[in-house]
Formats: sequence, structure tokens, C-alpha cells
Amino acid sequence: MTTRSTPPCLDLTLEGAIARITFNNPAARNAMTWPMYEELKSICDALAKNDSVRVAIFRGAGDKAFVSGSDIEQFVNLQKDEAYEVAVDDIFHSLHTYPYPLLL
Repeated sequence: MTTRSTPPCLDLTLEGAIARITFNNPAARNAMTWPMYEELKSICDALAKNDSVRVAIFRGAGDKAFVSGSDIEQFVNLQKDEAYEVAVDDIFHSLHTYPYPLLL
């Protein structure tokens, strides 16, 4: 089991027209947890409505990985079904339809 000092999350910083989003789970090579996926959707949806933001820069915390995928620890008790697939598609739709340049 991985020991973390802070819960995995996404950090958002706004600097004028630039949004900086950091995937913050370096202990697990920035693997995405379900709450991180939900934060990603919320951030993308909010930024898409913010006319002052013109570019979003995504990066991973630490020096090991940008994002290594999904955190497999969360799948132990997950009931994967159609609702899961729809939710994941909805989350990524927000990222795919973001109206301004994304730097990954």
C-alpha cells in the first residue's frame, strides 16, 4: 500500500489567461483516482465557461511521470458496469471538447 501525505488531487492555479492544472499523486506516479477524474471534469467544465482563460497547461507533480493511468487500487471494490463507462466517457468529453489550447 502506498503512503501519501496528502490525498491525490488536481491543483488548479490561474495566472491571467493561463490555467495550470497539476495532477498531484506523485507517490503513485500521478495515477488517477476516481475523485481526480471528477475534479478533472469539474475543472474543464468551469474553465470552458471562464472567458478570461485562453490556455490550459497540464502537468504531473514530481519527476517520475505525467499521469500513469488509473490508480488500480480503486478497482478492488469497483463494480464495473455501463454506468461506469458512461461516467468515464462524460469526464473525458469535457477534456476533448475544451474550447482553448491544452498543453500536456
